[in-house]
Amino acid sequence: MNPEKNLIFVKSEDKTEQINHLEYDNGKWRITYCGNARSYTYSFSNVVWYREPKVINSETSVVYENNQPISGVVKILDFGEYIRIILSIYRKSPSIWVLNAIFLTDIVKLFLQYGGLLNER
Repeated sequence: MNPEKNLIFVKSEDKTEQINHLEYDNGKWRITYCGNARSYTYSFSNVVWYREPKVINSETSVVYENNQPISGVVKILDFGEYIRIILSIYRKSPSIWVLNAIFLTDIVKLFLQYGGLLNER
């Protein structure tokens, strides 16, 4: 599914880009993964689907991780409880290379500039 419009956690793991089709039916989630014709069924509590994020202007915002600004930010997508940061280049995060990252909203410091004012979120 499109990671710029969806954020889907299956058993607390981001599976957005691996999912081809997602459907809620009769109290259960039915998920078909990319490259697999078989559908898998999950209980309601094992799937969380966030949609239609608020797009934050990356040209007037600075994202900080561990009090250091993150470079190469192309898009900032605010899903409410989570923020997806899409980067223009891969960067090394403690043990992995990431192109897009998911942060809990209260962990990442996001500074938004509106009319010359800086607002921390």
